[in-house]
Amino acid sequence: MVTLLAAPPVVGQGTAPRPVILTAPTCATCRVELTSVGKLGGDGGPLDDAKGFGELRAISDTLIVVTPAKPLGVWGVHPSGRIIWRSGRQGSGPGEFQRADRIGVLPGDSIVIWDQELARLTLLTKGGRLVRSERVIAGVPIFVPTSGTGGFALGRLVKPAPGSKTPPLPVHRVRLDSVLSSFGSANATKDPGDPFRFDRIVLPYKGGAIVIPRVYQLAAEIYDRRDQLTTRFERVAKWFSPYESYVAGIPDTPPTPLVYDAWVDDQDLLWLLIQRAAPTWAQAFSKEATAGEGGRKVRRLDNPGLYLEGVIEVIDLKKRQLLVSQQVPQQVSYALGRNMIASKQSTPDGDRFLVLHRAALRR
Repeated sequence: MVTLLAAPPVVGQGTAPRPVILTAPTCATCRVELTSVGKLGGDGGPLDDAKGFGELRAISDTLIVVTPAKPLGVWGVHPSGRIIWRSGRQGSGPGEFQRADRIGVLPGDSIVIWDQELARLTLLTKGGRLVRSERVIAGVPIFVPTSGTGGFALGRLVKPAPGSKTPPLPVHRVRLDSVLSSFGSANATKDPGDPFRFDRIVLPYKGGAIVIPRVYQLAAEIYDRRDQLTTRFERVAKWFSPYESYVAGIPDTPPTPLVYDAWVDDQDLLWLLIQRAAPTWAQAFSKEATAGEGGRKVRRLDNPGLYLEGVIEVIDLKKRQLLVSQQVPQQVSYALGRNMIASKQSTPDGDRFLVLHRAALRR
């Protein structure tokens, strides 16, 4: 029996810790090595029919893939592209989904799926077998322990009933006095309707959670199992331009960098996948300005993806040090778990596929 409990946000829990300021990397010999391990999609198989991928995670040598469009479902796929199993279909019955758009991997490698339209959590075994589904109380925002939008919650980590072998469905809460509730900086938007204000990555960590805003600033907060804020990292980087605007409007104002994804490995290293504007960003705009909205002349933005670049940063949570900040292909944007990441690419015909890599830190 798994119980989901609604809980008010915690406020005023003691003094916030002094932030750990991270500037330049401390390990001169450290580098990130990416090794290609496979390809997913782009071969005319059933995953191509899904017209894209939703959330992805890795369990041992199996990739867990959510396809948000038809054929909607959850797939177990070998890195070679071979489909091992499929679970779920379009519907509202047990094991069915209307929107299988969030995925998490729990201790013991059970899989939890969040269906936003049905407001329902579904628990699967690592082999895709249905364990149970449970609706969440209406109006209670939750998160599944993976990256994605809406990574905050009014809830708590709940233990299973005595004697139960079913792992708990994870719900966590973030304090309203957290620096991340407003992002703690003057350049953050104050518009409560801004969808990016609560756009966070939440990672389970030692019974608590690590919370990272995806936009506006580079920071990370660590909460323990009692919801206490124990550590806050703030990243200061010359390349990080803290502009309010998420969408670039003029050539000399690059867009705010995005933390696309993140994960923590078994050595307590926090990995961040970041996308930022390249030094050539101004070349993404047309040379001539044309009439835009309201008659104002603007320079058209052409193929902005060609003028973005990716960065991997690795933070040692134990030593509280930034080890490496390294440029990588900007398409690298999915953290699958087990230090496996993926880059989005497409065929000349427009079919999207993923190239899979294993990331390793070499010292």
